[in-house]
Formats: sequence, C-alpha cells, structure tokens
Amino acid sequence: MRAQKGNSLLQNSGHGQSEWGAGEAALAEVDRLAIEMESRWGIGRLRLRIPPDLRKRFDAQAWKLARARQSGDLGDLRLQCARMCAAWRAADRAASATGEPAHDGVWEIRLNNGETLMIVRSDIEVGLVRPSGRLTQVWSLEEIARVIEAQPASTAALKARFKGAIIEAMFSKRPALSDEPGSGGGVPFDDPIPF
Repeated sequence: MRAQKGNSLLQNSGHGQSEWGAGEAALAEVDRLAIEMESRWGIGRLRLRIPPDLRKRFDAQAWKLARARQSGDLGDLRLQCARMCAAWRAADRAASATGEPAHDGVWEIRLNNGETLMIVRSDIEVGLVRPSGRLTQVWSLEEIARVIEAQPASTAALKARFKGAIIEAMFSKRPALSDEPGSGGGVPFDDPIPF
C-alpha cells in the first residue's frame, strides 16, 4: 500500500511550491517505508501476516492517508503520513513476532496490470508457492531463462553491447502484410464476392 503518486496540495488549496514540497517529502517517507516492507515481506503480504484487528486498523490508516492526500490540507497530510509510517512499523513488528521468515525465497514485483509477479528458483518450486488469494503469476528462473533464450539474437546482442543497459519495454514487430489474394494480408476482406 504505497502512497499514490502525486500530491494534490497545489490543485486543491492553492498552496505554493514549498507546501507542495513538504507534502511530497512526507509522502516520500511513506513510500520509502512501503518499499522496504514490500522488499522484506513481499508485495501485499505483510498485511496478510498480521492479526485481523491490526489489519483492519492498518487498512483504515491507509484509507485516511488517501483522504488526506485529496484534502489539500498539509497538516493533515503530514499527520496521516506519520501515522501510516507507524502502521507499517507496527505491522512489521507483529508479523516478525510470529516467527515466520519474512522472505521465503520468492521474489516479487508488481506488473503494470496490477498483478504480482512471483519469481522462484526452479520449475519445481512454482507449484509450491501459495499466492494467498492475490492476483499473481509465478515464474521460475528456469522459465525466464527459456523466454530470454527464445528472444531474437539482437536482444542478447544489445545487452552484451551496452553493459548495464536495462530493457524498459519491448514490442513485437507485426509481420508485413502480403497483398497476395487469400493470404489474409493486404486489404481487409480481399476475398472474392460469392455472387
């Protein structure tokens, strides 16, 4: 439950740059702590490892923070950010007290479609992951290696040529349309009229 991007202080209340910066700083601390907790416990998993009463209070605080973001009140935003940080820490302490390991060898990252990608070491471990009712995809490092090996040689060549380069997006190139009748390409509906 990271802080949503953006700060409504400028839009909602006519505050200036310094107030906006103060709001961004408060939200940045919540986001930093959320990233730390998600790195430790997994995306969306910490709140599932705490008792229901604490989870209810954690979720209520997240809602209050979202409301404060929209209100445009800098004082309220700072207060709710501080309280959300306290909620993250309380959840971390409660989950740690259970004795269960924080990280179970599963790496997680949120996909653009909102699902969580869970990565495990081997194909065997894919079936052992319990996603706890979340929208997830579970991949093994072995599967990822096969997907990488199936990529065109040019992709691997780019990674080799530009050390440290990060692929931010990939697009498939559509095959060229053929104008041959019956090929399905060229002009749509190019088949002969049956009458």
